[in-house]
Amino acid sequence: MWLLLGLLLVAVPLGAVWYTCGLRGCPDPSSLLAYEPGGAPEVLDRDGESVARLVPVQREVVPLDSLPPHVGEAFIAVEDRRFRSHWGIDLRRVAGALVANVREGGVAEGGSTITMQLARNAFPERLPASQRTLWRKFLETRVAWGIERTFDKDEILGLYLNQIYFGNGATGIAAAARHYFGVPASELTVPQAALLAGMVKAPAHYDPREEPEAAKERRDLVLRVMGQAGFLGPDEVRAAQEAEIEVVPAERAVDVGEALPAPWYLELLRRQLADALGSDVYGDGVRVHSTLDAGLQAAAEEALETQLRRIEAGELGPYDGAAYDPDRPPDSAGSRYIQGAVVVLDARSGAVRA
Repeated sequence: MWLLLGLLLVAVPLGAVWYTCGLRGCPDPSSLLAYEPGGAPEVLDRDGESVARLVPVQREVVPLDSLPPHVGEAFIAVEDRRFRSHWGIDLRRVAGALVANVREGGVAEGGSTITMQLARNAFPERLPASQRTLWRKFLETRVAWGIERTFDKDEILGLYLNQIYFGNGATGIAAAARHYFGVPASELTVPQAALLAGMVKAPAHYDPREEPEAAKERRDLVLRVMGQAGFLGPDEVRAAQEAEIEVVPAERAVDVGEALPAPWYLELLRRQLADALGSDVYGDGVRVHSTLDAGLQAAAEEALETQLRRIEAGELGPYDGAAYDPDRPPDSAGSRYIQGAVVVLDARSGAVRA
């Protein structure tokens, strides 16, 4: 009797949390379909002047059936070998990660499937990648389960490929194909697809321009596991591994998106809007009145740029760091250049002005 009561006291709250995802509720998996070109909210500054339009995260959505089969196979092989057979959670990987986490006394490994990665990429406000906690992993698992109930496997793989980040501002397989190889995603070769699949783990570390040796080593590993998974034959693996890595030079790379003024401010605004409005944020006719002061923003950027250049020139003391080179822009995950930031707040209201 007491054992049954104890089990109920544990099971009922856990079931309620699983069903509701906590007090904030579960993200709506159907909102994933909103991440496509189309409506984009117009952002106005504090004076009512148009600043920018917040386009969806990826610049081009390509259907899975327009891609060569080896593109999806490369990602499945290296990221989620049992993708076609699990229900969003790979229990074998979770068990392995659990053992590692117990040994480390925290979340050292995640055991994330493609569906779980999609959940994390699509709902960063609810599932921040920097928050390595058991609660986030539990919520990620719940959201992945909801995605699996909403979409079939091909739809999930297509959504994943269109949302994954490949570094240097390239989000989605189409943007990555254009940016790194100068080709549409439908023309990606086996070695090219393997290189992109290998970048997902750490885009900056496996950047083929900045880290060609690491990129090749990772690409060859992806090709090897594609062979182990039965996607490629031994001769195909060998031929692909012998292929040279040829990427478009940075100065000739296709721009993956229009540069926005006050990009950090607008990205924060976009995330807040998506959290509050869901897919409606990309509906037609949405206008957002912001607290941004365009004049202050320009002045802040100019002041910061001037100060950084003075530091690099040694005007404020000895400086032995790298000077900025326009042909080698800062990396998204880490930079060899000196960096800085400016935030301007309204002292009375706390509103962010720049």
